[in-house]
Amino acid sequence: MQKNGFSAFLARRGQALSKFWQHRGGLDLFRNIGERTLSIVARLGRATLFLYETIVGMTYLVPRFSLVV
Repeated sequence: MQKNGFSAFLARRGQALSKFWQHRGGLDLFRNIGERTLSIVARLGRATLFLYETIVGMTYLVPRFSLVV
């Protein structure tokens, strides 16, 4: 079945775009940016959680232990 009109135009556009991205190395660029961003966010989250747990531990758990001991 032959495509005509707008759907044929979209198909040609899609083929041109896929050839362009294959020539550029595919979507590796976006994947690398995404992985880098996720690792930075994960590191920040872990650091924030560590600080939060430390502060909560100092303010809540240490006085409790000193009361018990």
